[in-house]
Amino acid sequence: GGSAPGGSRGLSRSPSHHSLRAGPSMWCFALMVPGGGEHALLAAQYSNRIGIFACDDYTVFSNDTVPLVAPAASTAMDTGGGGLLTSPIGGSLSVRLGGKWGTAMNTDIFVRVWAAVVKLARFQQHPWTVKADPDTVFVPARLRQLLATEPPGAVYLNNCKYGLHGPIEVLSREAVAVYANRSRACEGFRIDAMDTSHPHDDEDHAFGEDQFLNVCLD
Repeated sequence: GGSAPGGSRGLSRSPSHHSLRAGPSMWCFALMVPGGGEHALLAAQYSNRIGIFACDDYTVFSNDTVPLVAPAASTAMDTGGGGLLTSPIGGSLSVRLGGKWGTAMNTDIFVRVWAAVVKLARFQQHPWTVKADPDTVFVPARLRQLLATEPPGAVYLNNCKYGLHGPIEVLSREAVAVYANRSRACEGFRIDAMDTSHPHDDEDHAFGEDQFLNVCLD
């Protein structure tokens, strides 16, 4: 697994313990707000090895190093028996609502998350990266079947006719690399995403992280 500051073990599964499964391998991650329902949701998913924990490799990010499950509930395969800890991105996870649809103004938070993704570099070990919200119903086995027929290259899956929607975001390894190279060039989109000073029906400003990622990658 990855290492958090201070030598603590980040929440992830070692690639050396991949299961033999049909379809390409996936590294999956979630962002958890500590101290609330997301913690309980992810702990329950881990105990049943479902959601992101049914992927070949996984990480849970938060704004601090937080125990997800106690050492007794984790496995040596995951973290050497040291318990499951989140990987910290720092900063606040609080957001305000805004824009035409009253969406969470969370782009700045997920810019930090994607920076942590790039720095951790686990995405490089798998053809596909999946970001899933803690309350997303996600069945990795079904996604693997879809990904098996996807062409190679820098692609992401458009999961809605209105554009990429954030509960689940699926990017190829090459697409994550493209984002890493474009992150500075997309600064203007980040500013637009966080700008709530425009009229309420202005769809080019005050939008969420999913639309930011969509316009940045396009």
